[in-house]
Amino acid sequence: MFRQHVASDLAVLSEIQRSWKDIKRDPKWEEFKRELTTQPTFKAGKLIIFTEFSDTARYLSDHIKKEVDDKTLLFSAASSPELRRIVIATSTRTPENRATTTVFL
Repeated sequence: MFRQHVASDLAVLSEIQRSWKDIKRDPKWEEFKRELTTQPTFKAGKLIIFTEFSDTARYLSDHIKKEVDDKTLLFSAASSPELRRIVIATSTRTPENRATTTVFL
């Protein structure tokens, strides 16, 4: 019985995966990008985004760098000591030298 349930779940998940395969649009990202680019509060200074999952952090960091602001930094517990020094240094420098968006894990 257990194997039948697992097989059924796998079939459902495989169908969902197939149906998503051709979808290229991400409405959550599109809305977040719109907010980042149109809200004066977000455009005025440094923005820090916290997320629990490393995949989400990489996804957001990559998209923000590519589509919103190339001065974006991804920082996590796995980041190097050198990157940690950069994060500390950029948080104390003048606004011109700061990363605009930092995505933290």
